[in-house]
Amino acid sequence: FTQERMGFAYPDHPLGDRFVAGTPRSVDSAKAEGLRSFYHRWYRPENAVLAVVGNFPPEQISAQIQQHFASFRATGAPSPRRPRPVAANPAKPRLHWTQIGPIKSFNFEIMHTRPEPSVDSVERRKHFITTQVVLAIIQSRLNRKVLLAPSEVEKIVIVMDNPARDVAELTLGISGRPEH
Repeated sequence: FTQERMGFAYPDHPLGDRFVAGTPRSVDSAKAEGLRSFYHRWYRPENAVLAVVGNFPPEQISAQIQQHFASFRATGAPSPRRPRPVAANPAKPRLHWTQIGPIKSFNFEIMHTRPEPSVDSVERRKHFITTQVVLAIIQSRLNRKVLLAPSEVEKIVIVMDNPARDVAELTLGISGRPEH
């Protein structure tokens, strides 16, 4: 379902046809040499991010990073970076319906996608976190109203996400029972 949704939302972007774990065909045809080649091409220090969270002395963390990652070296040439197509919101609304098995609930989504500059900054992260908090408050208030009043709607979800570094997505989801 998720991949079908992404294909619908991003028809002209790699998000629309890339499966995180691969397609059944690509998994079945995978060979050891191809996996090694992929690893050497992409699993490289310049593509890696190490996040350390906790109350540790910086010297201790630095020593442990050196101990565990000093031997991490790139092998072979990196793959050239190809320009990615821009993900844009469609010019007009489109309707997408998926049913898998008997309907146990409905989920209706309104999604807005747009290109996002892939430049990272503290200011951009602050804006993202602030927006997430505001959306969580709105979602909580809407769901409280849904729970307190008789309604066909069971849950409302408002999510802002960056499914890729160059894409922003805002989704309003409404779920309920199929008889409604």
